[in-house]
Amino acid sequence: MARTTKDQPVEGLRARKRRMTRTAIMNSARALFEAHGVDKASMEAIANAADVSIASLYNYFPSKDLILSELIIDGLEDLIARTPEVFEREYTYPAEGYLALMRLYLDWFDGVERSWLRRFLAHATAQVDLVGSRYVHIATTLRLEVHRMTGVIAARNLLPATIDREMLSRLVWSIANSEFFGYVGSDQASADSFCEAFGGQLEFALVGLCGQPALAKKMSPT
Repeated sequence: MARTTKDQPVEGLRARKRRMTRTAIMNSARALFEAHGVDKASMEAIANAADVSIASLYNYFPSKDLILSELIIDGLEDLIARTPEVFEREYTYPAEGYLALMRLYLDWFDGVERSWLRRFLAHATAQVDLVGSRYVHIATTLRLEVHRMTGVIAARNLLPATIDREMLSRLVWSIANSEFFGYVGSDQASADSFCEAFGGQLEFALVGLCGQPALAKKMSPT
């Protein structure tokens, strides 16, 4: 059993060993995926690279898709920790806030092999296991970030006081979700093309809900 200190629990030996083994497997898998592709990187090769038995590897990760999903979810969780600075920026128009938030995520997604994202979404959305629950948590967190941005720009008087913030947030999230699946499905799509498409849809949404075209101008974050 892990001991505790005044400030935080002390990690037990068994827990530390499991964490180190998981990290070794994840790092080895990432290197092999990047070098040979997910399909050609066998579980045996991952086990050898991580210096664990094949039985131990399957105990941690029953499939390569699970490893890949965990790699992406770990990266997204690290990214979410960086979002507070986006909410602290100064914005002149509401679209700038939403675009800054999307840009943060899409710049990260641009660095992930597109085929990895497709496999991840296919795996995570079909699972009821830990990956499935972590995926739902990530999606929920991202949706709440949109709601938070709506609150930020409303607090700065960038939205009419009469606007339905909940409706606006849901609409922005719906647009982002739709454009993201298009982004994942195209090898030619990029953060720039996503933001352009998202920005165009967002302009229509803001004009329709706010009734003031000026609110939708200056679509690209500086």
